Amino acid sequence: MSPEEILKTAKNAGVSVLAITDHDINCISGVELDVVEQGVNFHVLAYNIDLNNHRYDCVKFPEMKEVCDIIHNAGGKAILAHPGRIIKTEKSIEFKNKLKS
Repeated sequence: MSPEEILKTAKNAGVSVLAITDHDINCISGVELDVVEQGVNFHVLAYNIDLNNHRYDCVKFPEMKEVCDIIHNAGGKAILAHPGRIIKTEKSIEFKNKLKS
């Protein structure tokens, strides 16, 4: 099975946690987190984080800066998922500048 087929099969079976292992492959941890910023739900990908860091509260959906700080403090990198679906091209610079402030 391809990785795509494995993921599709797992998702269809209701699997919520999945590990894929093989020889000679380096992997990093990752998770997709929900964020609410100005009333809009965003997804932030957290890569290479300590998955035992339980400071993220998925019930109250923190703001973008708080989630990015949590990810960075856990040693990871925060990446905005599917940016083109939510942020229109003409608004991308404005959005980026807001996050920096």
